[in-house]
Order: sequence, then C-alpha cells, then structure tokens
Amino acid sequence: MEELKESIQTRQKALLVYNPKAGSNERVKNQLEYIRQALESRMDYQVEVVSSDCPKKAEGLFCGYSLHDINLVVIAGGDGTVSGVLEILAKLKSTVRVAIIPMGTGNLLARSLGIYPTKKRKSALHAVIDLYSANSHPYELIDYALNVLQTGIAIEIDMAQTNRGLMAIGVGAGPLAEALAGPTSEEKKRLGMLVYFGAMFKLMRHPSRRFVLRVDDEEPFVVDALGIFVSNLPDLGIGRTEKVAEVCDGQLDLFIFNCTGFFSFCAIWLNYLMWIINPFGRDDKPPYLVRHISKLHMIEMDDLQTPGPDEAEITVDGDPAGQGPLRVKSLPKSISIVIPGWLAYNLLRDRATRHLQESPS
Repeated sequence: MEELKESIQTRQKALLVYNPKAGSNERVKNQLEYIRQALESRMDYQVEVVSSDCPKKAEGLFCGYSLHDINLVVIAGGDGTVSGVLEILAKLKSTVRVAIIPMGTGNLLARSLGIYPTKKRKSALHAVIDLYSANSHPYELIDYALNVLQTGIAIEIDMAQTNRGLMAIGVGAGPLAEALAGPTSEEKKRLGMLVYFGAMFKLMRHPSRRFVLRVDDEEPFVVDALGIFVSNLPDLGIGRTEKVAEVCDGQLDLFIFNCTGFFSFCAIWLNYLMWIINPFGRDDKPPYLVRHISKLHMIEMDDLQTPGPDEAEITVDGDPAGQGPLRVKSLPKSISIVIPGWLAYNLLRDRATRHLQESPS
C-alpha cells in the first residue's frame, strides 16, 4: 500500500480541460473518458478533469490547482476552448506544457501546428465530404493528437495582446469577421466547416467599409475592405503546416479582404477549396493582401477625416468582443505547446541554417 501511495505521488500530474457546454453530450463524455484513460495507462499521468470556465481563485491558480505542481495541461475542444485556456495560462505567465486534442469544427491552431491529420484527397467531392463529416471520426483525431503528445516536442508560440484581451488565433473587424463569428454551435455540428461558405455567400452584395490602419510605427493609411484580420497563423490557419515557423517568429499577419464582387469571392472560395483538396506544399499567394506586422491600431471611418458613428464590431478568436477601435501587439513566445517531433525538428533545423547564413564568416 505504501509503495502504491509513493507511486501515485511521484507520477506527473496532468489537467484535462474540456468545454462544459459540450459536457452534457454522452459522446463527448465518452471521448473525455477515453482521453483520460490513455493519459493514465499509456503515459502514466495522474489526471484531473476540469472545466474550461472554472474560476481563477487566486494569482497562479488555475481551476484551484497551482500550476507549479502541474506538468501538463491537455485541452480537449475546439478553437474557442483552446484559445480561452491559452489566454488564462498566458496571463498567469505559465511555462507548463500544453497539449491540444482537436474536437471542434475549425481546429485552426491544431491544423497549423500539425496536431491534426491531413491527407491529399482523391477529388473535390471527397474533400467536401471529408470536411462535412470530419467530426464523425473523433477517435481518429484523438488518437493522432495523443500520439503527438507522446512522441512530440514542446515549442514556444506567440500570442497577441489586444484591447479586448489576449489572442491565440486571430482578431477581426468588419462585416466578414461578423459573418464568420455568426454560426451557432448547432450549425457547426450540423454542417461542419461548410457553414462558413454560407456565411461568406451572404456577403457577396455587402458594401465595403472604410478603415484607417496604423501598422507598427508607419504613417496611417486608409483601405476599403469587407474584413480586416490579424492572425498569428499562416493563411489564417487553413492547414499550412509547412509554415509553422510563422507561429513563433514574433510577428503577426495582417489580412485585408478588399473583395469587390462575385469574382473576388470566387477567388477566395477557390483558394479555400484548393486547401481542402491538397493542403500540402502550396506556395501560391492567397487572394487577399497579407503583410507581416508587430502591432496595429485600427479604427473605422465614414470618410478620410471623421470616425464612423458606429465603430466596427470586433471578434477575438472567433467570438464577438465589442466594438472598435482595435489595437493589437505581438507577444512573442507566450505559451509552450507540444507539436509533432518531425515538425519541431524541421523548425529547429531551419533556424540553425538561417543563423549560420546570417553569421559572419
């Protein structure tokens, strides 16, 4: 008995965090139990299952646990759950390793970090079917993510500070951002990622809005656009794993969707569809303006001089976050996340090669 107690005390501790709003679903409960058993039996963790909306009772405590006593935080859920937990951990300046089990609709951060199985599809039809039914094969995704945790390496990724809180995935403004934040949980469950096609389709006749942007310390400039997004993920997280270095380079990406009609939307849809069919090795440029930045200040304008009477609605990590103006600043190396070992190796190799090339001979 004493040996058993000593063994339990020396085991590493893991918190398995889930979204309680999905916890009433019996299928989700079974998946959580499957993950818990895998962490205990395959990786020898002592596991506590906690809710993602548990109160932070005191500085340094997460869900009543001291992060100094925790070896691993496992987040099981979609982008909303992942970003919410990462925000709390970053605010607490936690250095604990984080593992992601993608169980949502988009899973954008997991896709960008290689914690999501991708494969070349046989046809566009097969791609759309896979996209629609991705959530119907949860245990394949869970096993893949658990294998990443078991064999992977932790890297430090960037986040961003906004005037609406911390950001792990992306912040947006304008009609397009509002539309993409509009689908309900039930609609996402029923239609998968196809729900976002419908959201964009409704904007085809929507007029552009005018924004004034100040990027880094440059002079402000004015753009007309349906949406302004700032993201830490390459190509807004639609599967460009080969660009994982952009998630930890200390910079953010500014996306300006200056769509002006049917053909502009077709170009965006085509780019999205090509990723669905073949997410590997795409070097083509997306059909929207992209530039690397460290910080941004944005307001909506009626004209070149006067701020609009109704500031743009802001979304942070896909959720409504009030009205503008919007301010964003990069926070390098904010959180430590486990990614596949081969991807971490490629990242470290590329960094070493770049360092050697930049060093004086």
